[in-house]
Amino acid sequence: MKPDKELIKKRFARSLKTYAEHAHIQKAIAERLLFELSAVAGDKFVRILEIGCGSGVITSQIVKMFKYKQLYLNDLVDECAKLASKYPNTEFIGGDIENISSLPSCLDLIISNATFQWLDHLPKALERLAGILNQEGVLAFSTFGPRNACEISSLTGKTLNYLSVPELKSAVSKHFTVRCCHENIRELYFEHPLDVLRHLQKTGVTAVSRQIWTKSDLQNFVSRYIEDNKTESGVSLTYHPIIIIADLKKC
Repeated sequence: MKPDKELIKKRFARSLKTYAEHAHIQKAIAERLLFELSAVAGDKFVRILEIGCGSGVITSQIVKMFKYKQLYLNDLVDECAKLASKYPNTEFIGGDIENISSLPSCLDLIISNATFQWLDHLPKALERLAGILNQEGVLAFSTFGPRNACEISSLTGKTLNYLSVPELKSAVSKHFTVRCCHENIRELYFEHPLDVLRHLQKTGVTAVSRQIWTKSDLQNFVSRYIEDNKTESGVSLTYHPIIIIADLKKC
């Protein structure tokens, strides 16, 4: 289903204070993304754009790892502007990255952690991002694949249009040369389905649907979730992270 940008903005704004504490998987993905980036492309990036900076899960690591001269932070949520004031030579660019009229150019690195799954049209966005990188520029991002939160989608029928690895590589390869592509499956376990819902709420990722559940809807969801996903460790929630590092194709 097509992402609802206003709902995304509202839900992530609400979860800003709790995101860092509960986004265990997103933190692990950020660490792996930076590890792969350093291994493939080093750490010499002068002008950097981070898309979807949020509460700064990966921003703080970027500041530690790279001796940049200019860091641009982008997010749909205006409150994230406070993050830019914490770091030197950092500027916040608010708004939807797909629709912002003017973006910085001649960038050495565009990086994004757990954000691209919310884009309306990834191929078009990739074309635009390719246009603001310099000739030696690098694109590094993580997103999620089709098995992400499969427990939820199997019960509700609602999910984002997650792309598979072949689909992502095909889209990226139109403007970039893929240097690294890594995917895995991660599972978290909770005592009860309500704990799953609280986890999703505190990380903002309930922005898939505006549906309001009745008490009977919730009871039905809980009973079916337990029936389908109960293990010895509790009820499961699946994450399907994908990491891609790519160089801009040479003209």
